[in-house]
Amino acid sequence: MHDINPNADLRMPPPALRRDAGQRAAFGNFCLNAASFPLPAAIERRSTDDHTIYFIRRKFAGIASPIVNALIEPRSTRPPDDVWTAAEATLRALADPEPHIVKLFLAGSVSDPRAQANRVPSRTAGYRGVFLPFDTPEALELPGDYETLLRGLGRHTRRDMRRVRRDAAAAGFIFEFREAARSRSAERHLLGFETHPKAYRPDQIDAYDTFLAAQERSFHALLRSRSGELLSCCAGFISQGAAFVLYQLNHRGYRSASLSLTNRSYTIEHLISLGIGEFVLPGGGSGILTHACQMRQDGELILIKRAALPILKSIAVTLLRPVSSVGLAVRYLARSRTLP
Repeated sequence: MHDINPNADLRMPPPALRRDAGQRAAFGNFCLNAASFPLPAAIERRSTDDHTIYFIRRKFAGIASPIVNALIEPRSTRPPDDVWTAAEATLRALADPEPHIVKLFLAGSVSDPRAQANRVPSRTAGYRGVFLPFDTPEALELPGDYETLLRGLGRHTRRDMRRVRRDAAAAGFIFEFREAARSRSAERHLLGFETHPKAYRPDQIDAYDTFLAAQERSFHALLRSRSGELLSCCAGFISQGAAFVLYQLNHRGYRSASLSLTNRSYTIEHLISLGIGEFVLPGGGSGILTHACQMRQDGELILIKRAALPILKSIAVTLLRPVSSVGLAVRYLARSRTLP
């Protein structure tokens, strides 16, 4: 018996082209967003001659969110579009009905690495757009074997990676790597309550796991005590030779065991044995491995329809979540006096 039923409506199919580094970053961040609680009913898709647009419409307590979350990816090998051209393509694809607010994940650039605003035309009133670029150390490149990886790390990181493995062996820890769809949820729910530094609710874990089970190559990397108690769960999926980690649970009662680093060391070694070339922590991770990660350049483009109700909704989102990307965009437009 399995707890998770794969949902084909949440599956992210292989793209038309091989993603470059920036596109993998945008893809990972969209998936992290799409998999969060409350889980959307489906990932919808629209295609044009040049792009594929994936998007979700989420509900909170039965009330539709004013924000459409979207990812845009190219379908041809021609040079990548400017972010504003990609925004216009997204709005054309989502034009019926026109969304009030769009949070668009994309790989792209503008001439200035700081946030920038622009007008984006649409069928009706048009939109105000703010591009928020991110440079995040989130991707650990994996060589052909684990020892080569260790030799490429800094001296202190290499020492700690070897130490935690010796400690894990002495403690009798057991590592398992299994398909997410073949994993029971009850023990992860218990571990979520014990997770440090912030507990995970069962509905949060179930949302992530339902999304993961819909993907073709999802996994749970599990670390257990000698007696079989679940101590750590690193959960993600594999796409185009890269492993994307969406969450990790670590038992607060074993802080001295460095569970996060221990589990990731075993997980990375196993992924290398599968021929995986990149270990991605969407949005960036924490801990000593982050120092070994490569910078990935992507961003979020916030589009707000230039009409009274969408502007009021964007202000309400800003008041509720001032540090969200929508909040950052609204404050940027307010400072530059270009909100209407």
